[in-house]
Amino acid sequence: MTRFQHIGFLVLAILLLLFLAIFPVLTIDAIGKLLTRAAQLERGNLVLVLYLELSRAFTTLTAVLTALFLVLRSAREPDGRALALFLIFSALTYEKIFGATGYPGPLQERFTLALLDAGVPRGVLYWLFGSVPWSLWLALAAIMRFSVVFPRPPLSAEAIDASGAHDRRGMLRGSGIAGFDIGAGLRSISKHALRAGAFRPVPIWLAAATLVVITTLLTSTLRLAAFAITATAVTALAITNLRASYRVVAEQEKVRVRWLLLGFAIAGAFFVLASLPLLISEHPLVTVPALVLLMLAPAAIMVCGAMAVLYRGPLDPRALLALRPATRRSAGGV
Repeated sequence: MTRFQHIGFLVLAILLLLFLAIFPVLTIDAIGKLLTRAAQLERGNLVLVLYLELSRAFTTLTAVLTALFLVLRSAREPDGRALALFLIFSALTYEKIFGATGYPGPLQERFTLALLDAGVPRGVLYWLFGSVPWSLWLALAAIMRFSVVFPRPPLSAEAIDASGAHDRRGMLRGSGIAGFDIGAGLRSISKHALRAGAFRPVPIWLAAATLVVITTLLTSTLRLAAFAITATAVTALAITNLRASYRVVAEQEKVRVRWLLLGFAIAGAFFVLASLPLLISEHPLVTVPALVLLMLAPAAIMVCGAMAVLYRGPLDPRALLALRPATRRSAGGV
């Protein structure tokens, strides 16, 4: 990475982080307004709105701090850059989808009026801060890029081929569409895209920018369908790429992947632990801790993702993931 590219990325990342930081500031302002009117609101509604506002602010602030740490510590590494951009654009998508229904505070009202008085069109404000999640395309591009550069060395077509060498053969393989090997199909797509250079920075970000323009012009139904189809495909390809890398990299690089897995495992455990009590009782002593766990789940993924990129210490999350190889039994054992 040249010095000019490094400086350019830092400028872009800082500008994006400043833009993202606007959202939690406005949320905190809204919470202040909400508390001043607490006596006028029904208690249950007040608690619910407070939770929604606080959880959104907490998640976005976690994304801001984690992405900032990645930018400061790993801006010269492709995986650090890709993960930082993924966190930023994911948090923007989260805010644009859920923040549009938030409780506006006085600062947000003054901020909006000031921009309108400065000549900013309402359509531009809605596009930047409203519920048009153009940032989702950029988040998908970032995670796609991350999947081919993490962990080091970058992914190769040979690694993709090797990742399927020991797959079990399906019982229905060869029997028409019922026997289609989804894993082999994904590996083929990823391998051809990799060889064609489709996962390089310029093509992948250009494709994302093109989709931003196209879907902005689509109806909400078509836009939602395009998001769902593309997000599913990108997720499947990203998992295929990361799985292929894990099979061929050295052990110290596998540790980094396990940090990533640990984040998703913790988040999944939080969701399960939160959902089970809610099925039994709606008492505040049950619902409040459950909602807190749901709030912490995205933060676990962000922090463990940053650990995967940055941490080089002796701690290995293998034991927490139950991936430690079992001790072999003796030949005479039962």
